Amino acid sequence: MLNRAWAGLAAFERPFLTAFADHEDITRAFERILQARIPGARKQDHVTVPDAGHFLQEQQPDLLVDTILSLG
Repeated sequence: MLNRAWAGLAAFERPFLTAFADHEDITRAFERILQARIPGARKQDHVTVPDAGHFLQEQQPDLLVDTILSLG
């Protein structure tokens, strides 16, 4: 199943923005991998969310909403 997910992401041409917390110790290792393997991630202004950890959506919800809306 994971192979199908990677195949789908590798074909995703629409804008794809990564937003990882600056204190993320669990998934941050995937930041550069995602940005390199997903075509829609190229040439995006990816975000590092300050003052947040693994649950950044709970720690910085307004910043994440603003970031998503900026893709407009």
